[in-house]
Amino acid sequence: MLSSILLATGVRIGECLAFVQDALDPGEGSIEVRGTVIWLKGTGPIIKPAPKSAAGFRRLLLPTWAVDLLKHRFKKSAEISKPVPVLNGEAWNSPLAFPTANGRIRDVTNVETYWREAVTEAGFDWVVPHTIRKTVATEMDRAGRTAREIADQLGCRCRAKSDQALPK
Repeated sequence: MLSSILLATGVRIGECLAFVQDALDPGEGSIEVRGTVIWLKGTGPIIKPAPKSAAGFRRLLLPTWAVDLLKHRFKKSAEISKPVPVLNGEAWNSPLAFPTANGRIRDVTNVETYWREAVTEAGFDWVVPHTIRKTVATEMDRAGRTAREIADQLGCRCRAKSDQALPK
């Protein structure tokens, strides 16, 4: 399910793991990127309430199936949800889309390890999470989106960086 949301949005793994229910607007069919998961020594995974760059703060329109998937995930995780620790000392009291079995924040490194194991077993060891971001950029380009629109979707600071990822 995580891979489906990555493909629907083009977000980084840490941004996806930081999705909380109150960031989802089912009526509009969108989700707001509010932060990313980082590892804090002595604490463990925690949400940094800022994405990788200022351009990372964004609201992303979602396909209907992705909204439905997130609503299902949030409903399921609400049963086990714990307050989400945030780097600034606050706690978000909104369920995570992809919590651990005990309702806590998933560690990005662990998710990347599980990812590698799954794709290797399936014979697709060349597929890394960043491959999905590149796929989103490529498909947006094929659909006629501008480099600026693609950069905005991916949360990139400058257009030049996104131009490098586009097929020539």
